[in-house]
Amino acid sequence: MSETGISFEKAMDAIKDVTGKARMDIREELKKDPRIRLKKGENGCGKDTDYNDRSMYHWITACGSDDKEYELAFFYSEIDVDSGNCHCQLGRLMFVKGLIKNPGSNITSPNEVICNKPGETTIVFHSNKWINPLDYIFGSDKPQKEEFQKKLANGKWITVDDVCRDESIKQFVVKAFVKFILESPNADAK
Repeated sequence: MSETGISFEKAMDAIKDVTGKARMDIREELKKDPRIRLKKGENGCGKDTDYNDRSMYHWITACGSDDKEYELAFFYSEIDVDSGNCHCQLGRLMFVKGLIKNPGSNITSPNEVICNKPGETTIVFHSNKWINPLDYIFGSDKPQKEEFQKKLANGKWITVDDVCRDESIKQFVVKAFVKFILESPNADAK
């Protein structure tokens, strides 16, 4: 550890710990709703492999009554349409719809992998499938959204810190996610 703060390793461990706790809290709350079936398997934590560490990413995959999968992600990813750069915000809660299985994989994703020819792959990033819970619930009701945002740690979006520190926010997230699953039309639309 340096004199200026904590080490990168300790920061990553802290992110994994708080995100994992938030994931388990939400998962336990979702289990209380009989309309939601959580996907079987590991359901929510990336792997640390020799070539890539995805262990700081957490999510919950739920199956709706229509057997389509929806994710409650504890991170947000986007592609900057001006530069093509990929950005990720760890700890930001997002709803994800329209998950698909890509060729050669049993893992679902909102994105598409297109194998054009040997050695050439195109990835289609469907950022329209990533939904901010606040935008979903409050829509264009700006005053109500702004009032709710006063409860949030950063005042902009729901984070894992909010879920871990405030029971009402955890319940809000679960209620919103259940509504998202039950009301999502054409979840497979691209």
